[in-house]
Order: sequence, then structure tokens, then C-alpha cells
Amino acid sequence: MKTLTLVLCCLSMIFGVVSTICATPISGSIIVSLILIDEDGNIIDGSGKAGTFSIGLSSPSGFATVLEFQTPLSLNHSVFDSGVNDSQSIVIDNLPIYGLYYYSELMITGEYWGIGGYNDQFLTNAASMADFYPFDTQNPDSNGIINLALKGADRELAILVNDPPSEPIPEPGTLLLLGTGLAGLAGYGARFRRRKKA
Repeated sequence: MKTLTLVLCCLSMIFGVVSTICATPISGSIIVSLILIDEDGNIIDGSGKAGTFSIGLSSPSGFATVLEFQTPLSLNHSVFDSGVNDSQSIVIDNLPIYGLYYYSELMITGEYWGIGGYNDQFLTNAASMADFYPFDTQNPDSNGIINLALKGADRELAILVNDPPSEPIPEPGTLLLLGTGLAGLAGYGARFRRRKKA
């Protein structure tokens, strides 16, 4: 009877280990989300302003891809969990969870846009626009590295891009005032030089 109990205990331990191993995911995903905001901090889709946003994702095992977003964005995902779609997201799934994935800095072509920051949510969840950081190899939330084995098999990289206010174009009156001032200084300098020679 003791032997049977011992065998049953050993089998339950083995099956427990096997079920734990089988429950561990072998693949994961990375969601890359792009959020555009205007100068007032409102979510926008970028309509009316040209922009192409590209980011590379690769791994030492040979996986490599370039993801591309174009304005106007198709807002299909909520990064801030507000129930409102605030970003366009691209999902890359069936990624082996062991190994590192590297993301590049965002490349922008088209009209002028400013990069508000990155958050790959290793330590800090992207709960608000204040949770984005410059690309920095020393910051674990924006260092260009995603490790699916450490923080969960499914991770999200959120990128915040802002539409900065356009530079004010000087009005003609301002240019006239500046030109008159410069001409006056030039005339004063010429007069000063003539007096010095006399």
C-alpha cells in the first residue's frame, strides 16, 4: 500500500510539472502602437498633414521587419485603457518568447512632426501622456529592447508623436520695422565713420 501511495505521489508530481511546463507559453506577441497628439494634447489621426512613420523590429535569431504607419491613422486600439481608440496598432504575433527583440528609433518622413517619446512598458505602464520617455539606452522603458521572457509573453510598445505648433510667420509690418531699424543702424555707422575721418 505504501508503494502504491508513493507511486501515485510521484506520478502526480510528474504530471504537475508537465502541466506547468505545458501551460508556459512558447510564443508571444508585440503590439506596436502609434499615438498622435496636437499642440493641446488632444488625440488626432493626423488628417490634413502628411506623415509616414517607420520603426524597425528585429532579433538576433534573424527576425526583422519594418512597421509603417501613415496619416491619417486608423485608430483601432486604446493604449490608455479609456475605452476610446487612441492609437493605430500593429500586432506581431507568434514570436518565440526566448530572446531579445530590438526596436529602432522612429523615422518620420513628410511634414514636420515631433517625437513625444517611447514606452515599451517594462517598468511603467503607459497610463497617460506623461509616461513617455526619449529613446535612451539607460531607461528600461525606452531603451530599444523588449524581452518577452521577463515581463510577459505579450508586450506593447507605445510611441507618442506630437504635432508641434507651426512657427509663426512674421507679418509684413514686423519685417518693415526690422528693416527700418537695420537701415538706421547702417546709416548711423556710416555717419560715425565719416565724422571720425574729419
